[in-house]
Amino acid sequence: MMKRKYSVIVPVYNVEKYINECLSSLINQTYKNIEIVVINDGSSDNSLSLIEEYSRIDDRIRVIDQKNMGLGYTRNVGIDNAVGDYILFVDSDDYISLNTCEEIEAVLSYNNEVDIIVLGRYRFADEVYMQDPISKGKTCFETGESYLLHCVKNECFTASSCNKVFNRSFLEKNELRFDTGVLYEDLLFVFKALICSSSLIVMDSPYYYYRWNRKDSIINTIKEKDKDVLYTVNMMEKFLVQKNKIYLKENALYKELIFTWVGNALLFKYPQKKPFSIRANRIVKEGLNDMNFKKYVQYFWVNGSVKKKWKLVAFCVYKACIASGITPILWKLGLLRNPQTALSATAVARRPIFSIQPPFTPWRILHICAQSASPTAKQPGNMTVVFKMISLWMMV
Repeated sequence: MMKRKYSVIVPVYNVEKYINECLSSLINQTYKNIEIVVINDGSSDNSLSLIEEYSRIDDRIRVIDQKNMGLGYTRNVGIDNAVGDYILFVDSDDYISLNTCEEIEAVLSYNNEVDIIVLGRYRFADEVYMQDPISKGKTCFETGESYLLHCVKNECFTASSCNKVFNRSFLEKNELRFDTGVLYEDLLFVFKALICSSSLIVMDSPYYYYRWNRKDSIINTIKEKDKDVLYTVNMMEKFLVQKNKIYLKENALYKELIFTWVGNALLFKYPQKKPFSIRANRIVKEGLNDMNFKKYVQYFWVNGSVKKKWKLVAFCVYKACIASGITPILWKLGLLRNPQTALSATAVARRPIFSIQPPFTPWRILHICAQSASPTAKQPGNMTVVFKMISLWMMV
């Protein structure tokens, strides 16, 4: 039997500091029947020169150069140009284990024509590595939908497309492509793929290395485009209607997925990054005023059968948003102290009336929510969260 070919798609944008580590992990794979499709998405640094240098070393690398079109468009270019049986996405600041493709091939030799394979993943920053849970003991799933619900229930869902291997015929058959021009295209693409999938295998060992918490990473900046997550939610619902799976919208685990995803994308990041930003406050409020998302917040607040943790988070989302609207105004007036700012002569002259600092601002309450809601965070027990939240709220 002829060995399968794997297409590794690498979108590149201004990653000259990291691209060597990424491409080295690919050209040195122990399994050799691979192609590496590298798309330079209009980089303004030295990334393209480095890529071309690698392509001269290894003829399995195909370089595509284009003007800046965004991540979703660039990944689609990779899919359209791939010829392998299976497709892997590797972000250009990440890397994979040298035996990744060999281990995937070993699994597929016993499970022919699987739609999706989920790979274990490490998050790393500053030489600290943390393994993300991707399943709770189960490795084979009859459908992607069952895997999705299993992961949400066990709080181990990762929306990234980069720790998943896709059968190229499966992608073509279901006409699956990334939405372009939006953030959080991963969630929508992976969600659609899981809903369409009739077979999925989990490989628990960590093969993918995800560079986490880069200061210049797109996920660590404050931007209007973060509201695209609301578009993503709407498109997910439309897709369920299209696939005659409208029943999933009423599933409590699906509601939990939406609630936590929007929370992590919009509501929990800004309290940590910009606790005194008027702009960040506005973005959060616009998210909370989205009529579609309000349904999910209301569900967790009023429904008596949901976990107390989610009920409390929903309550604090509403309350903290109202209170946080006042926080930056008080700070601008000099009534609150911003602990991130050095106490200059001007700051001394405007010594605050109230000395309220994180974690005791309403914004920081949302950050405590994040510790509870994030599927990748180490989570305290439910009652610990409850007492912590109530105590903090009383101090605001």
